[in-house]
Amino acid sequence: RAFHDQGARGVRVTLFTGAGGGMDLALFDRVIAGIAPHGWSVTLHAMPEQLIEAAEWIAKIPIPVVIDHFGRIDVDRGLDQPGFRAYLDLVREPHVWAKICCAERLTKTGHPYDDVMPFVHATVAAAPDRLIWGTDWPHTQRWAPGEMCDDGDLVDLVPGDGARRRDAPAHAGRQPGPPVRLLRRRCRPIPCPNASPTWRRWKSS
Repeated sequence: RAFHDQGARGVRVTLFTGAGGGMDLALFDRVIAGIAPHGWSVTLHAMPEQLIEAAEWIAKIPIPVVIDHFGRIDVDRGLDQPGFRAYLDLVREPHVWAKICCAERLTKTGHPYDDVMPFVHATVAAAPDRLIWGTDWPHTQRWAPGEMCDDGDLVDLVPGDGARRRDAPAHAGRQPGPPVRLLRRRCRPIPCPNASPTWRRWKSS
């Protein structure tokens, strides 16, 4: 409750051991049960293999879910790789949102991130009304000269309202497209059609 009163509206859990996390679904269920009455969401940081393994569990989470970083896919393996198919199936669920972020970490070719764009377009097509843009600013993992990315370039990757499509002519200006909801400074509840009555009462208050 103290965190909620200070403005917190969600938690982020890591499902793989490489970042100090792990697939402890029983622990995550306890966390979700604790935050659900406050109307929070849960963000999942997972590798493709964890998304595949936990897909059934994620589909049943009773609060809004955000999946980070396109599920950390390998862009060299293409759109048909099992992990990305599992990711797309999940973001089609009405309570699951996709965070379009970290192209600079997924790319193998660097700016302008053309190898990431097919995954961006596939994500927008799968969940055009459940998208969040995010950034890893201040990009503390970028050390080499010239490696630091421009967050303006990253926001321009999003093919939707308020962002120019990469394939549009330079003179075309900003193009209309699927609606994209960008993160704003003030936290807002993320809609969840499968929310519990407690969550619905909080949202309407």
